[in-house]
Amino acid sequence: MSREDVELDASDFRARTPLFFAVLNGHEGVVRLLLSRHDVNPNSLDNSGETPLSVAIIRGQHEEILSILLAREDADPNLQSWNCWAPLTLAVGPGRTTIVKMLLEWADVNPNPVENNGWTPLYRARAYGQRYSSGSRKSDRRDGSMA
Repeated sequence: MSREDVELDASDFRARTPLFFAVLNGHEGVVRLLLSRHDVNPNSLDNSGETPLSVAIIRGQHEEILSILLAREDADPNLQSWNCWAPLTLAVGPGRTTIVKMLLEWADVNPNPVENNGWTPLYRARAYGQRYSSGSRKSDRRDGSMA
C-alpha cells in the first residue's frame, strides 16, 4: 500500500469505497490496512447515506472491525444517515447489546441523538423491550434520553 498513484478512496456508482466493501464483507485485515492510510476517509457516505461504521453495525460485524473504525481520530461516531439515524440508533435492537455498550463507552458518542421522528436510542430500546446498562450513564430521565 505504499503506491501513491492508487486512489484508495475512489468510489463506485453508489459512492461506495474500498473501505465500505471491506467492512461489508467483514475483512478485518483489509479494514485495518486501508485505515492505516490517511487518505482513506472513514466517514464516507454512500448514496443511501450509510457509512462504513453504520454498515458494520447493521451487519452485526465483529466488534474488532468496529474498534478499528472508531480508533481513527477523524472517525465520527455520531455521523447521522439521511433519516438522522446515528450509529447508536442503528445499534439499538435485538442481538446488538455488545455493540451498544461499545458505543456508549466511547467518549465522543452522543448518547441522545434524535431521529427525524423525535425518537432517541433509549426510546427505541424501550420500544424493542431492550435493557442496556452502562456504568457511565443513567437512563432514568423523563424525556427518554440517556444522561
